[in-house]
Order: sequence, then C-alpha cells, then structure tokens
Amino acid sequence: MPYIVNWSKYPLPQKEWEYFATLDLAKRRKFLKEHGLQYLRKNNVPRCEMCNHVFFHCVCDDPEFAKKKLLWQKELKKSFKGKLTHSQRLVQKVLDKARKYHLNIYLAYSGGIDSECCLQLFKEGIKEGLITVIVGNTTTELPDTFRRWKEAETELGVKFIYALPERGVTFKSNAIKNGLSVYPRNAEIGEEKRNPTKLCCENLKENPQFKLMKKADGIILGLKATENSQGRRWTIFKNGDCFFTANGKWNIKPIAYWTIENEWEYQRLMKFKYNTIYDKSNCNKIGLFKLSTGKFFQIRSGCAFCPQGIYSGYLEWLREYYPKWYDALKKTYNEVAEIRGDGMNFLQVLLIKKKTEMVKQKQLPCGEPLFK
Repeated sequence: MPYIVNWSKYPLPQKEWEYFATLDLAKRRKFLKEHGLQYLRKNNVPRCEMCNHVFFHCVCDDPEFAKKKLLWQKELKKSFKGKLTHSQRLVQKVLDKARKYHLNIYLAYSGGIDSECCLQLFKEGIKEGLITVIVGNTTTELPDTFRRWKEAETELGVKFIYALPERGVTFKSNAIKNGLSVYPRNAEIGEEKRNPTKLCCENLKENPQFKLMKKADGIILGLKATENSQGRRWTIFKNGDCFFTANGKWNIKPIAYWTIENEWEYQRLMKFKYNTIYDKSNCNKIGLFKLSTGKFFQIRSGCAFCPQGIYSGYLEWLREYYPKWYDALKKTYNEVAEIRGDGMNFLQVLLIKKKTEMVKQKQLPCGEPLFK
C-alpha cells in the first residue's frame, strides 16, 4: 500500500475507507454526511502517518514522485540567481509558445508582491500583447492596492481586465445571506464555520475571475511552494511549475520555488514599484508589522474587509494604518450580526482573536525580517 495509516484512530473500519476512496467527490460528501464526519476535521478521515495527506492521495513510496521531490528540493536550495535564471527560462518558453500557437495566456494580478513579481517577469510579453492581465476586484481592496493597479497599467501602457462581482453582490450582502466570514476557509473546523468565508471568496473574487478565464489556454499564478499551504506545496511537488490541468489549461507558476526573501531581492535588483501596503511597518522591516504580542504579522494584500487573518494579527495592523477601514469593518459586522440574529458582532470576533493568542505557544512561520 502507498500509505501508512493507524486505522484504529479513525471511526470506521479500513474496508469502509477503501470503499470511500473509490467514490467521486459528490458521493464522498454524502458518505461523510451520513456518518456524521467532516473531511477537514481532525481524526475524521484517515491520513498517512508520514506525509499527513488523506490516505488515498499519499504518494510516499511512489518512486516517480520520489524523483520529483528530489528535483523540487534541489530547486528550493538554489541561490536566488539560479532561481531567477530558471524563472526567466520558463517565461521565455511561455512567450515563445504563445507567439507560435497564438495562445490566450492570462496573468492573475492582485497587486500583492507574489503577483507583482509575475507581472515584472512577464512585462515584455504584456506590452507585446501576448499576456492579458486579469484583476480580481472585489471592490473592498485597500486604497493602496487600487492605486497600484492603476500605476501598473500606466507603467506597462496597457489596460487590465477587471473581474467584478455580480451586480448587487457585496461583502455585506454576502455576509447577510451566508454568514460572517470569521474563520479561515481551509481550517480544520466545522463546515458551518468555514462556509461563510469560502462563499465570500467564491462570490466576490473567484467566480468572476473564472468566468473571464474560461477562454484562456494558460494561466499565470503567483503561487509558491514555500507558502504555508499544504495543497499548493504538494501540487508543485507533483507537477512542477508548468503543467496541464485536468481541464486542459496550461498552469504556469514562475515563482514556484521562490521564498518571500527572494521576492524582495528581485524588487531590489529590478527596482520596480510595488504596493505601498508593504511599507506600513512599525519595525523598519518591509512587509512586516510587529504586533503587541511581540510577534510579527506578514503583511498581505487582499480584501480589506476579510478578517480571517485575525489569527495572525491582521486587525491590529488594519487599526494602526487604516482606522477608517477598521471602523467600517466593525460597523458592518455589528449591522450584519443584528440583521441575522445569529452572527458574531465585532466584540465577539476580538474575543476569538484574544483567545487564539493565549492558546498559541508558537508563532506560525511568516518569513524573516528583510531589512534592518
């Protein structure tokens, strides 16, 4: 078997789980619901003891995967110069194929440092008209992000395509309908807690972008294997930084093997402009904010009204540099909680934050200080 599982830890016998592995996604959900189980809840669905992946996704003793893993680790250990050379070759490969086969290649740009590096790597292709830039505009981004979008358009001399939510869909209307997005959408918690955030992301950002990208032959994404996301890491592990997806699209990740330090090294090398949210630091370290707990919050772009980062210190940073947005978020939460009658008001959200800080013994990895 390609997995090592202590079956006694889980609520159903091994044969039941092996049957579960043969089902399609819809039937798996039905199976779990019938047994009162949840996919992401700890000790509900069996996981490999070695890699912590759900048992039927484990590839620990797959020799082909072992080779890919070694290559992946080799790429991660390269100097930044080596990584940049690798990325530049990938960029050239994509542009050559786009010219030769007249492909529609889209670049997903958020204004964050990840997608900014992708934008800079592909800027000549964008200027040439080979790459189309798609921006997911939820209408709740911080003012610095809006400014960076327009500034980047001017620098490149092109117009970006903006993916907007459907008419009438806002953070507030979505929260009234589906609940307040307090908990992370991928956390190992109940579906009821996780769903509001998941639906908010889908309705305001993901679905509008997917609609625009239907005609794309390839999509450029600023995803990294070094991020604190097991799913992203293992996708790159298995497929590399350029591969075809199940729906036939070319998936291109030019900074797959970079670290956050590599991104800022690239910025210093190329001296390109970036989103000024990263300068909102109280410790003279670009991209980092020192919290009242003494820990560091890694500043990230995204929806200003999304408080799922409360566990890492987002609200404290928002209150410090964007007090009007903080107050607007507080007001919206209180209004939605009152309308729904079952939602959490802002005080309850802050109590969750405080409880989380007290329980946590170690800080989650968030990158090292970049500038002294």
